[in-house]
Amino acid sequence: MLTGKVEYEVPNRDLNSFNGFLKLNKDPKIGNLTIENFIPRGSIIKTAGWIYGLVVYTGMESKVMLNSNYSKFKQSYIERFLQYLYGAAILLVLIISSISMVVLMAKTKDIQFILDNDPIASDGKRFFTYIILYSQIIPISLYGILDLV
Repeated sequence: MLTGKVEYEVPNRDLNSFNGFLKLNKDPKIGNLTIENFIPRGSIIKTAGWIYGLVVYTGMESKVMLNSNYSKFKQSYIERFLQYLYGAAILLVLIISSISMVVLMAKTKDIQFILDNDPIASDGKRFFTYIILYSQIIPISLYGILDLV
């Protein structure tokens, strides 16, 4: 079994450079590692019967993956636009709920409701009640309808 130490550069996008060194425990000399010693991901070695290999970059840190235009999540224009509309609808619900709370507080400034014990807690409950009531503005089924089309 081979044991030793390998130090190499951090993952980068340059496919034409690789620098590092290899120090085996049984061998006193240090071997330099260059692009000549580097085999990119997906390469096939046909002329060698066998080789010793060491993986230095894996997953998204490999040079090939750093150079690819891989995007984790793709969205169409309509999906991005619908996300914008959903955000606007949620913001609209919050604004209308806040306005409703301000109007309610202005109209009932001096009059407490009969069953309310704690006015601060009841105001919070009313605000969330308004959010639930006005949440009908947001069309939840729109994504499902778009998938069918």
